[in-house]
Amino acid sequence: MNAKLLPLKAGWQCFFDGWALFKAHYIKFIIGTAIWLAIELVIAFIPVAGPMIDGFLFPLFYAGFLNFAFEASHEKDPKIMSFFKPITELKLLLQFSLLGMVIVGFELLAISISSVMSFSVLLPLALVMVSALIFSVPLILFDQILFHQALKLSVETCGKNFVVLIVIYFVLMGLMILSALTFGVVLIAVIPVVFCALYIIYTLAFQIDKGDDKERFTPKQAH
Repeated sequence: MNAKLLPLKAGWQCFFDGWALFKAHYIKFIIGTAIWLAIELVIAFIPVAGPMIDGFLFPLFYAGFLNFAFEASHEKDPKIMSFFKPITELKLLLQFSLLGMVIVGFELLAISISSVMSFSVLLPLALVMVSALIFSVPLILFDQILFHQALKLSVETCGKNFVVLIVIYFVLMGLMILSALTFGVVLIAVIPVVFCALYIIYTLAFQIDKGDDKERFTPKQAH
């Protein structure tokens, strides 16, 4: 399975398309986001282990949003339960649990070396971690690729499209600044739009046409 070299405009176009996808089903996207934020709030009150639990669960949250984005792009009336489908399939749950353990391992590594190594060392490690996550989750969810293969392919895809990812990064920074200026109020829309954009960049990178992706990875096939 090979990824496509994306044009530079894909870095911002995916957010415009993500906004359009969000707007078509904004109420259900907001409900799903509110549920996620509520869970995040509970986890935040767990002493010491809270950040680790959050990191472990992140692939499941990410997969849930991707699954709903897929449903929203194909169905007139996507179901809220689509956010939770990745949790209901044991094979997927195992793969995402392994991915969550990788994230927790990285967090523990970052904590252990932050006192003896500079930010210049931690930043490349963080970039590798983000690169491993961006495409590995949809590859596991939609293409049924084993997690270690998905990690490798995700990093390779990010390396091939490094300039496009820089554009995505700056758009994300702009959205984060907007969120800060509004004291987090717009996060209820920013979060699902970002996940929709990531779903779209995945379909672009792996040359999935809207006309045939339904056959390629319907929820029944993926789960």
